[in-house]
Amino acid sequence: MFVQQLIPYRSPSQRKSRLCYGICLFILLLAPRAFAQNRDVLDQMVRPSSQPGPAPYEFKPLPPTDQVTLDDVLKNLHGGYSVSLMGPRLDGDSNETYNFYLGDVAPIQLFHSFKLGYQVNPDLAIAFSDSAVQNIANNVIGLTGIERSQSFVWYDPQVSFDLPNLIQINGLNVFTSVSFSLPLTQLSQDAGKITALTIFQNWGINTFPSDWSFGVTLFLQPQFYSDPIPPGFVDRQTLALAFGPYVGYKISDRVQTQLATNLSYEHRSPDDKGSVHLGPGLPDVGQASITLSPDLGRLLISVGGYFQWLLYTPSYDTAIIGANFSIGF
Repeated sequence: MFVQQLIPYRSPSQRKSRLCYGICLFILLLAPRAFAQNRDVLDQMVRPSSQPGPAPYEFKPLPPTDQVTLDDVLKNLHGGYSVSLMGPRLDGDSNETYNFYLGDVAPIQLFHSFKLGYQVNPDLAIAFSDSAVQNIANNVIGLTGIERSQSFVWYDPQVSFDLPNLIQINGLNVFTSVSFSLPLTQLSQDAGKITALTIFQNWGINTFPSDWSFGVTLFLQPQFYSDPIPPGFVDRQTLALAFGPYVGYKISDRVQTQLATNLSYEHRSPDDKGSVHLGPGLPDVGQASITLSPDLGRLLISVGGYFQWLLYTPSYDTAIIGANFSIGF
């Protein structure tokens, strides 16, 4: 599932960071995550949509220590909620989608994400986030013969540290987010998970005043477990890796289009081919999207739609349409 969250600009100085914010959140959803039900849920790897992107907020410096008020502190506190619909496939019933996280036909699905963060300074934001996936249809039989119905599953919460300006050289901006998960769900505890460390980078090229944007994203997530492997688990995902280029075009200050791809790999343990062997991860995919970000003052809202397909083997059976909505402050 993918979510693109472009937030309306509120000042010229925020134009660049807002655009980067939308690009990063869009690409984060192209990064791997292995969710399923039954094996459908063996890898409780948080969907990248719950990973925070670069803060689109303008840092508000605090007055001298002896003059700081609670209101001054709260000005740099931000939060938000987003939801993404993994909608119907082009060839199929209206209540079913092609869920590329499962590699199978499954019920249409909502992905919810909640986040609360604090802008420590212009170069650092700390956030707490959690997310959940919700099947909203019953009795959908997949290509593998598995029947899936309505469900609601929480993911492990995450704590993230965002560095929006790690590198800024001659038009190149590198945003970095480092986060770790708290293994609080029953699934993670059953699997013996200790934590998952996620490192995400967006290498973006600044083309301002051009309306085009270009870049590539990198996603690396090692996962750590206690030994031995618990009963009921054949193996466990210990590393996920993904990368992909993107191109965007700003139709206006409020409307952004984007084309992105994602290539995904993983390592599972135990692996007869060795501890550094990488095999295919999630299916390689492409996505075209459009997002509208109306100007509603401090309330930041975006709404959009997307079209998604398997990159090398596109077909009506596996191509889907979907929608996204986000609100923040």
